[in-house]
Amino acid sequence: MDRILHAADPRDAKLELDVAYDCRGGGDPGKAIEKYSDRLLFLHIKDVEPLSDTADAKRPYRFVELGRGKVDLPAVFDALHKVNFRGWAIVELDVVPDKTRTPKEAGAISKKYLEEKLGVTV
Repeated sequence: MDRILHAADPRDAKLELDVAYDCRGGGDPGKAIEKYSDRLLFLHIKDVEPLSDTADAKRPYRFVELGRGKVDLPAVFDALHKVNFRGWAIVELDVVPDKTRTPKEAGAISKKYLEEKLGVTV
């Protein structure tokens, strides 16, 4: 991401940041938001956790409800406030991680996290 955005003209290349993929790739989404605030148009807000070494090597991670993974979501939202972000953010969950829950129940878990832990109105 850094190489591409550094090489591209800011007038021609903007950023749609997926905080889970950034974290998964070794990045720090909060720092990326601050660094590229002038190019940030949209966000995908989701969480991810690593799977054990015995898990499928093709996908050694899974997406989880907000607050249940490794993404530092408080830092993400602090950075958004710091840069006065006024774009769109989409809360996402690619797959429901617990097959005993419905997508609606998984969404409710993320909504509760946003409201109760981060003070975000949904």
